[in-house]
Amino acid sequence: MTERMVKIIIGSFAAGSALAAGFFMLATKLDAQAMPALAVVHPRRYVSEVKIVATETLAVEKEIQPVSTTPYEDFVAKIDAYKQENTSTISVQFFGDIMLDRNVAKMMGKRGLDYLFEHIGPTSSKRLFGGADLLIANLEGPFATVRVPTSKSIAFRFDPALALQLQTYGFDAFSLANNHTLDMGVKNVAFTQKILQQNEFGFFGYQTKENDASWWVAEKGLSEKITFVGFNNTDHPLNMAGAKKVMDQAKAQARYVFVFMHWGDEYKRISNQNQRTLAHWLIDNGATAVIGGHPHVIQEMEIYQGKPIYYSLGNFIFDQYFSKETQQGISVGFILQDGIIKEAQVFPFYSQKSQVYAMSSADRENFFSWFTSNSRLK
Repeated sequence: MTERMVKIIIGSFAAGSALAAGFFMLATKLDAQAMPALAVVHPRRYVSEVKIVATETLAVEKEIQPVSTTPYEDFVAKIDAYKQENTSTISVQFFGDIMLDRNVAKMMGKRGLDYLFEHIGPTSSKRLFGGADLLIANLEGPFATVRVPTSKSIAFRFDPALALQLQTYGFDAFSLANNHTLDMGVKNVAFTQKILQQNEFGFFGYQTKENDASWWVAEKGLSEKITFVGFNNTDHPLNMAGAKKVMDQAKAQARYVFVFMHWGDEYKRISNQNQRTLAHWLIDNGATAVIGGHPHVIQEMEIYQGKPIYYSLGNFIFDQYFSKETQQGISVGFILQDGIIKEAQVFPFYSQKSQVYAMSSADRENFFSWFTSNSRLK
């Protein structure tokens, strides 16, 4: 087997900080078919390219160039550069849990999503989305015209009118594989799917089943298909035989398979062993990458068999105002080319009263210090 030395660029260190180079690199040996590089976005500088040399010991990186744009604009510039090089390039971006009820609904008022995304939307100078081909998130609850009586202590209902705004902001598809999809009953799951279809969204996953509804294929406007899979392993223990069938179906549709998991322990910042075992199983069964949610806080990442696992993206839109950790999250962007992940970048953010903001340079530095020290990257 030919091995290639790959350098994984991790960064969020201000110029002049204790890490004089402004970044550090962790080297790992990956199979020749594994991804060429992972770049976790740096606030002030970035590595323009990591070249892989087909030897067992050498990786070469181009000189780090200073940039004056935001980390997300750097990511968009990289997408454009890759597409100029190869028109088959595809980019995908993920956010975590979106909850549009309770205090979020109160804070939005008549402004709706304009309130939530005022500081990070596509037209913002500090935008955090709007540049990728596909924008995916977890919809943490159903659309329903009226609230349905339920014995469930925490049950969400989203105003169907918000679906059009989600479309306006450029979202493409949602995972419905979570512990709140059935909050307003089975009929409103079907209603939610109908609303999503009417607004031209894709959707995938179910709260209590692993079946044909667990996956969705994105194809429109792309150079090739991508399959998205959603599994819930919280209030519903995952049926492994059913999950294996879904993964086999997903792989048959496309060579890129992204799995969006709902799993883990709430408010725990480090993944548990069940998450890790399942994540590895998903990679072994064809996942290109695994993205997680449900803990309401950010968890670490891992590289397994050359594939990235993000155990929890944390909250995206929520009303858990009681801690700093529950008001922070990350978005992950991928650049895909020739059947592999060329780059994967992390964009940390925070929220105040459910309004989302990009982290400052100092906060990014603190975040990435924690993130890299707790992640398993080799």
